[in-house]
Amino acid sequence: MTLGSFAGLAVRVFPELSRFPARFARLSPLINYGGWITLTNLIVPVFFYLDRFLIGSLLSLGAVAYYTAPFELSQSF
Repeated sequence: MTLGSFAGLAVRVFPELSRFPARFARLSPLINYGGWITLTNLIVPVFFYLDRFLIGSLLSLGAVAYYTAPFELSQSF
């Protein structure tokens, strides 16, 4: 809905845009790439925190604290 609103506004402000035909064949590679980016953005946080769950389940919560503090410090720079 937002895309349609912006497209309509762009054509109203720049009428010469209405002369360019839409090429939907170019849309498929963009959706394919966007799908991979979306999938990566969903999976990376899971892997980022998975090690903490493993350390907590195999060792102890104290070990998670000893691991997490230096790790967060090293990742913040």
